[in-house]
Amino acid sequence: MSIPILMYHQIGEPNPKGTPFRGLTVHPDSFARQMRWMRRLGYRGLSMRDVMPYVRGERQGKVFGITFDDGFRNVHHNAMPVLSELGFTATNYFVARQFDGGNVWDLEKGIPFAPLMTVQEMREWAQAGNEVGSHTLDHVHLPELPAEEARRQ
Repeated sequence: MSIPILMYHQIGEPNPKGTPFRGLTVHPDSFARQMRWMRRLGYRGLSMRDVMPYVRGERQGKVFGITFDDGFRNVHHNAMPVLSELGFTATNYFVARQFDGGNVWDLEKGIPFAPLMTVQEMREWAQAGNEVGSHTLDHVHLPELPAEEARRQ
């Protein structure tokens, strides 16, 4: 049985039309509607940690995985309350050296700056039952790095 995984980046007001990668931002109302529909359809949203027993066939149920990349602050503000309300968990893959920073790796692509969670917000994410993962130290493209640096990242 395959398990769907829904992957998000930002949950906020999308950038203006024509902005590169605009589709990586989901409006908070749309995110809430998606999660509520999954609940109505009988699914339970889970972090990667919580979905793994289902992936391995150790448990059965109508579940799906939820992940977020980069640790955007708008996920803390807009997605976390919806997840908590529905009893869902999710995994957020944080860029370890950018807490309280921003998506500096996107600027050369023309993607507007967006703030990332602080360490305290990341702790609140975890305390709410969600999983903390790593999306490297510096949001690098691992295949382009020497093996030793890729391991360090």
